[in-house]
Amino acid sequence: MLIGGYLVVTICLAGLWLQNLNRTVSVVSCLLAILAIGFLHQGILGTISEDAFITYRYSQNLADGHGAVFNIGERVEGYSNFLFMIILAGVHYVSSWPIPEIGKFAGIFFMLITLVLIFFIVRDLSEGRNRPALFAVLLAASSGTFVGWAPSGMETSLYGLLVLLALYSLFRNQLALAGGLTALATMTRPEGILMVVAFLFWSVLTNRSNVGEGVSIQRRIVGFFGPFIVLTGAWTIWRVSYYGHLLPNPIAAKRGMEPWHQFFYGLRYLADFTMANAVIFLLIISFAVVLFQRRRHLAGMRLAPPELLTVAFSIVLFAAFYTKIGGDWMPLYRFYSPIIPLFALLVGMLFDAA
Repeated sequence: MLIGGYLVVTICLAGLWLQNLNRTVSVVSCLLAILAIGFLHQGILGTISEDAFITYRYSQNLADGHGAVFNIGERVEGYSNFLFMIILAGVHYVSSWPIPEIGKFAGIFFMLITLVLIFFIVRDLSEGRNRPALFAVLLAASSGTFVGWAPSGMETSLYGLLVLLALYSLFRNQLALAGGLTALATMTRPEGILMVVAFLFWSVLTNRSNVGEGVSIQRRIVGFFGPFIVLTGAWTIWRVSYYGHLLPNPIAAKRGMEPWHQFFYGLRYLADFTMANAVIFLLIISFAVVLFQRRRHLAGMRLAPPELLTVAFSIVLFAAFYTKIGGDWMPLYRFYSPIIPLFALLVGMLFDAA
């Protein structure tokens, strides 16, 4: 049934794609069809993660008034997705909806919101062109790595949404918002702190190219780090005082492996991900080659280089981190799922620029 629906919607989308995409009706119809593809795609894969039930246990105990613990009376930080755990506990507390169902539908909801956000970001950066934006959304919706983790009960979709929002806030020079979103991403997955490095990279690029002229790099740093330090600082103080340790158990447990072994496994993980998502990389290479051949016209193109370069840098940054820590054992390349939207942004921007 789901596969049949997927095929029908895909055929309808092919017909819509040939229409005039300057008309609002056509654009909305295409976007809805792509969202339907993403929804049906995640339903076909139907991923459920056993690790999600660790978070469910913490959320259940927190909602029941026993604190953020796995076993009542034992303060052990056996999770690394604080924000997602809090959301599950809060929704369950006010609604009594079963936490596993909340986890599943929250992931699907965040995935669909991310797809819509991809459309508006690419459309904004391409000066209102609809076709590159829709193409970027379709690329993400067609990725099993991205949509497959939506119903898993894991924090993956929420984390990807927060990273995307933080990046877009940077592009719009909303630095306090970007810093706050980076803090929330860090509270959802520890590697969210890498967005700090992406911010510094973007600041250097925009400072040299006079994007956001009138705002000094010092004011940008203060604007970004103010909310980031306040939120992560308060959270860290609570964690250390409550659990008695700086690092949560899931992170501490990964220490001790031979670094070269980790790096080797991480490289293999990256290679497998690349093969499984070869279409994305072929599109990036193809558009980049066209863009390179037209490089003498770059200054006149609609896309500002700092945005494109920052997205590309962020992808490389996260990939390097996941390679360094040895990848992951879960299916569908879970670690790379939250950065598929970044790949979609990159392809959409290259599509427009080329």
